[in-house]
Amino acid sequence: MGERRVRLLKLDVEGAEKDALESLGPWASRVEQVVCELNARTQRAFGYAPSGLVELLSEMGYSAFALLDPTGAEGEPALLPSPFRKGWMGKEEVQRALEALEPWPEDLVVNLAARRA
Repeated sequence: MGERRVRLLKLDVEGAEKDALESLGPWASRVEQVVCELNARTQRAFGYAPSGLVELLSEMGYSAFALLDPTGAEGEPALLPSPFRKGWMGKEEVQRALEALEPWPEDLVVNLAARRA
């Protein structure tokens, strides 16, 4: 029957995304695409910044990233600079887009999609 693949893994773990991904161990190589939230406030509570999640995903073999559906206070859509509307980007490009947000607004949540090339 062969090795089973996971086409999409959606994480919503309120800042524990890095821990959840690291806990996959060897199963991680079976996941084709990951979608999770970037939120500096919740991720800081777990000891990392949103850019650290991009770095981990890159180390896990993901090479294309997209920043999607930003929301701000009260769940209202957030207006972001143009790099966020580019579709799929490489690691360096998405890191530059995240750096453009520094300091990261406390109430900003952006979905990050990562896929293997």
